[in-house]
Amino acid sequence: MRVGVHKEDEDLAAPKFDTSAEVRPAQLDFGQSMTLRIVNGPVHRYVIWIPVIDQDPETQKPRESWRTLKVADRNDHFFGPLAAAEKKFKALLTDTPAKEQKSQFDPNEHWVYWGIIKGFSASSEKPELAITRLAFPRSIFKRLREIQHKEHPSDPSKLMYGPLWAYDVTITKVKTRQPKPGETIINVTGYTVDPVPGNFGGKFPVDLAGAIPEGFDLVKEGVFPQEVFDLVDGFELDLDKEREPDSEETIVQRFSTIFIDMHRERNGVKIFPCAAELSEFLASKYNLLTNYKEPTEAPKAIPETTHTGAGPVGEGSIEQEKPAEEPKPAEKPVDKKPNVAGW
Repeated sequence: MRVGVHKEDEDLAAPKFDTSAEVRPAQLDFGQSMTLRIVNGPVHRYVIWIPVIDQDPETQKPRESWRTLKVADRNDHFFGPLAAAEKKFKALLTDTPAKEQKSQFDPNEHWVYWGIIKGFSASSEKPELAITRLAFPRSIFKRLREIQHKEHPSDPSKLMYGPLWAYDVTITKVKTRQPKPGETIINVTGYTVDPVPGNFGGKFPVDLAGAIPEGFDLVKEGVFPQEVFDLVDGFELDLDKEREPDSEETIVQRFSTIFIDMHRERNGVKIFPCAAELSEFLASKYNLLTNYKEPTEAPKAIPETTHTGAGPVGEGSIEQEKPAEEPKPAEKPVDKKPNVAGW
């Protein structure tokens, strides 16, 4: 395995990922790579990223952070009326009609995998291997499927590289072209996805692109060292829980004691150019708090159901706030071993 080993420099090039939270390739700098091994997934979902002011659990001081919401449908969701209102407000400021505007409250589509990656947990001082949640945009998802199902040129009935759990992949953040004047960097951000070929090319039939053959020993066959196999074998995951969208009750609770940050900027540009109108709409329609009028004190508490993210997920999103600790897995029947069949 070459997880955590990068082509530029083994010690300096590895990004300092927080493996206790969701990892995204958008956190990379241009030209920087992440090498990982997929062990489960994907789960398709729509997520809304919302900038907030919450309370740092260590210092008790206000901080900039993000909250995520999982929704079932891109066009019909809890914050749908808010997204529509924001587009109308923005249309009044420009020559672009509302139907062509974008809203921060529009869901982002991505695919969640679970993979082995080197990074830092809350208790580690040195980088170490861990299984963490990985959020990928459509372009990476499509490329992973292409690699996973690629046929061997000398025998089309066999896989070019073997099942996806049998080799590492390296994802690199690249600039597709130079941005035009006034164009956001998001529009020129892309990713390359390259397999790190192992010893299983041409040895597995194409119908085993994700499944583990009966009786196949992952350690003896050289897929994982024993210590990495123990990490995978002990990993618990509730896929049904991961697919489940947030309920309206959960959403209301999640935002009941924090402020939606109407002053946040991305690359020097205000996320909410119509902050006053949106704040009024949030208060009247949803009874939610914003910091459009600066709060005199920090929120008193943070609900246990909240989740602090590292920034919006999407191709080219480059927010890099440090995430908080992820919620513990639900106590339900779990899938313990690599399970990527049927992709």
